[in-house]
Amino acid sequence: MGLQKLAGGKTMTEKTKSGRAATVNTMTDTVRDWTAILKAAGVPSPCDSLRPFVCDGLPCSCDFIVVGENSATELETDWWNFWSDEGGFVYSRFEEVRAEKCDNEGKGTRARLDRIMERTDIKCVITNVFSNEKPDGAGATPKSNVGVLCALLENMPQLRAVIVHGEKAKKKWREENLGDIGFVRKNRLADNDMVLFTPHFIYMGYDRLARICDTISAQKERQQ
Repeated sequence: MGLQKLAGGKTMTEKTKSGRAATVNTMTDTVRDWTAILKAAGVPSPCDSLRPFVCDGLPCSCDFIVVGENSATELETDWWNFWSDEGGFVYSRFEEVRAEKCDNEGKGTRARLDRIMERTDIKCVITNVFSNEKPDGAGATPKSNVGVLCALLENMPQLRAVIVHGEKAKKKWREENLGDIGFVRKNRLADNDMVLFTPHFIYMGYDRLARICDTISAQKERQQ
């Protein structure tokens, strides 16, 4: 599949009635606002063995979202431990814990995600269609992360692209009709904003990943 523009469709209120996420009427850029939004979107407290998303700071400062199936490394800790009242998600703190637990450092999907997070020209939210941490896929009882995905799409004013990688992630994205959410917020996505469906990151070459990131960076420069 190639590029798919985020298209208008169901309102966020309609999605709330279906139990996916709470209605959010305005953009937000404070930690307090984001904390409330995430709790309304279904992030429990404590949030053990679940990973709603990771980023560096607040999601609203990020340019694109990477969406996979689920997180494979089990951190065995409360996700809110990485959330700071001063600045949002503390990625460095998360990385310390993740590095201790991960037995695949510098390889596979993690290596691709690390390359994205190392870039200084663009910022990314890393998330999944299922929030439960489990090796070898989300399992027989996956925990849907659709409420959080809706909240992110609604409240990231700088959002320029969404990369959905892997067949299970793409299937869930289409089943939930997530491609239509971008236009319900006040600041609509630009015409050239896109959803990009790709093979699972474990199969993606570093050159192709770099080209995708360069495209997002160039788009960011044009729009500034």
